[in-house]
Amino acid sequence: MITDINSRSEKHQPVAKDTALNRVLVVISPDLVKPGAPEESVLINRAVALAKATGCELELFHVCHDSSMVPAFFDDADQMRRDRDAMLDRDATLMAELVVRLASEGVIIRHDTRWDSPRSAAILRKIDECKPDLVMKQSREYDYVLGLLGNTDWDLIRQSPAHLWFVNENGSNEIERVVTAIGASAEKDEMIAAEDYSVFRFANRIAESFDGVNFPVHAYQVPQSIRAFAAYAPEFGGVAHPPPAALTAGQTRSEVARKHGKAIEAFADYFHLNLDGVRIAEGPASQVIPQAAADLHANLVVMAARQLSRWERLFRSVTAEPVLAAAPCDIVFIKNADDTAVPKAEKAAVHGMPVIDMEKAVLDPKGAFGSPHTLVTCEELSTSMRHRILQIWEQDVRGQMREEDEGGPIRSTLASELNSIIAARSLLNHAAETEAVESAELTQ
Repeated sequence: MITDINSRSEKHQPVAKDTALNRVLVVISPDLVKPGAPEESVLINRAVALAKATGCELELFHVCHDSSMVPAFFDDADQMRRDRDAMLDRDATLMAELVVRLASEGVIIRHDTRWDSPRSAAILRKIDECKPDLVMKQSREYDYVLGLLGNTDWDLIRQSPAHLWFVNENGSNEIERVVTAIGASAEKDEMIAAEDYSVFRFANRIAESFDGVNFPVHAYQVPQSIRAFAAYAPEFGGVAHPPPAALTAGQTRSEVARKHGKAIEAFADYFHLNLDGVRIAEGPASQVIPQAAADLHANLVVMAARQLSRWERLFRSVTAEPVLAAAPCDIVFIKNADDTAVPKAEKAAVHGMPVIDMEKAVLDPKGAFGSPHTLVTCEELSTSMRHRILQIWEQDVRGQMREEDEGGPIRSTLASELNSIIAARSLLNHAAETEAVESAELTQ
């Protein structure tokens, strides 16, 4: 517990933790692994913005699984394994294609596609394996209920040893305003916990990377009775202050506000903050934090999240999930790796292998495909990627033709190759137009 920063006892010193971002794991949603979809992904856009701002490396992670491909007693297990491997390799190819696109923006990026289940356990195993500084995932489950049923986002909040960044589809790539929750996860005998200092440092790291501003927000609640207030006596400077024998409701509220105000003053003094930029509000943190984020037009909320089992959630107040449900922007949960357990897998995960060598396809289209017609009929690649490779191929051929033109007549083979590329582009455009018409008819 930290409430008096001027006290130099070891108990009251905040724990300094590394806030550097070197490796970020980006968990790709299954519905994004399809041709053309990643370009519209707010998750991908946010991850790229973070990589450019901080210089971190990205690793895209996709859990590929279809319960209908798990063989039952009378099923053909060999055929199902072949179907599984085909699906896995197809998705791995699309992931490799996405990596090629993002690498062109100067982002250091890798990818991993594997067959594993359940999804939340697979993600936790990957986190344990690659030890990222941060995990990014698009949050799609905003409705807040008890959370006792399966919910990947909430499972990660409870069990992940790595910090979590949940991307809100309505959020912004530019992080201009950050709201940091101070004391939201403090225990009942604390007002500000030691981890709040680490949380604020991490939030500062993000805000500074985007040239943004970090606003600390502290919520507190007044005990409902004088008897409840008798237990409300946090230590100040290592000395326990006994509560007054009797206080009116108004005096209780004033006393609670005063003590929380003193704690926040010490916090602000430690970070050399102007108190005018610190918000202190009475009320549940689960309501105060989203409201503060809305009032300040924040692009990001940063807060600590404790390890709670599903049963503990029934008997202890929770803040993380309600904030995730109500906040109008992205949220980063700062986690403590202590007391986390990685779910054991019943079987080893199967890794996907891209059907197409994407690096060779981009650097040497002719060597990868042989002919333009082979490229345009390669359905494993998206239409936009096939267009892109054709464009690279055409540029290579035209470059060779210019070099030969300077020294003499152009070889007929180069002219023929160029004509084949132009014909292939026409075929690809026609296929794309036909597909668009069919898609429009299905939606009508």
